[in-house]
Amino acid sequence: MPSTTAGVTATSVSVPTWSISSSGGLQRSYDRGASWQVVDVNATPASFDALSVSKRATASPAKAKDLQSLKRDSASPIFRAVAANAADVWAGGSGGILFHSTDAGNHWTRVQPASAGGALTGDIVSVEFVDIQHGRVATSTAETWITSDAGQSWQRQ
Repeated sequence: MPSTTAGVTATSVSVPTWSISSSGGLQRSYDRGASWQVVDVNATPASFDALSVSKRATASPAKAKDLQSLKRDSASPIFRAVAANAADVWAGGSGGILFHSTDAGNHWTRVQPASAGGALTGDIVSVEFVDIQHGRVATSTAETWITSDAGQSWQRQ
């Protein structure tokens, strides 16, 4: 389904398909799963593009080594669940880590669900968003958290 994505100059951009790799990495595909791109939620768009290009193009060994070091040095979360509604994406995982993107994964914000002095604990094992406003996350410690305002506030159930 074609859509317009902020910051992209192409005339028509498809909405990506999302997946979690067996090692807990976040992945997206723009060709319905024929190929996958690793998404680093900690990367800036410029460094993300550089890492993506290094996989497609032949780079000098020194440059490739520097890019690998950069990627290894930034701690990557281990994801367990992902949910997407068009360009709105939520990914959760180990240690209660939760990230949100409103632009198909080009920029990410870390979200910490908390309510009444308590914060989400445990690994996030399920993320569900029926639309961009209403979502739910479940944890390995049997907690369920819901939002009805796109993650601005959360309530523990």
